[in-house]
Amino acid sequence: MPDSRHNEEVDGSPLIALRFNFAKYFFIEADAECHHALAERVKDRAPEKPVEVVHGDCNNEIMNLKLPVSGLGLAFVDPTGVSDLAFETIRKLAESRKIDLIINFAEGMGIRMNLHQYTDTEKNALNRFMGSARWQQRQRHAPTSFDEMCKEIADEYLENLKSLGYLAVNSDWIPVRTDQNALLYYLLFASKDPRGNDFWRKITRIDPHGQRHLF
Repeated sequence: MPDSRHNEEVDGSPLIALRFNFAKYFFIEADAECHHALAERVKDRAPEKPVEVVHGDCNNEIMNLKLPVSGLGLAFVDPTGVSDLAFETIRKLAESRKIDLIINFAEGMGIRMNLHQYTDTEKNALNRFMGSARWQQRQRHAPTSFDEMCKEIADEYLENLKSLGYLAVNSDWIPVRTDQNALLYYLLFASKDPRGNDFWRKITRIDPHGQRHLF
């Protein structure tokens, strides 16, 4: 993807994933132009690797993928906002599989900036993303501050992941901010095995420049 700040192209998550050795890769892209570009880059970068590049909506395509039920998988779920991903898709992905999750939880861009759109109706993009509407019911019966409501939404999402058998705690979330320190989103990690969370915590002690934190 292009980086407008430096006028250069940087690798997105699929191309970064190709730097590592997985038994098989599944990339799903809804935009036709982006799908074509990704398929061409995959052929150029790693023609020898078993990669399936699917054109379509991940919410519809998840059941069509021939995902292995044995072994350990890692899914990087990177929607552009809450409207692009249904929690039911996470449920289908995790069903009867050992698969760790890294999720772009768009609290800053997807939730905080648009929360006013989601408070009036039961059927909305946020509830579809969350897989529940308990936050909305609580807010109607006992209104809280804007920040507290956002926290309740995040906590509810963790509870829903736990209902699928995941170990998910908010202390494992990594905030990603702008240069002005405004929150964009969180990187959320969840695993069904405690060792997965341990590995994640060790990884997060290393910053993007390779500098390790002592504590």
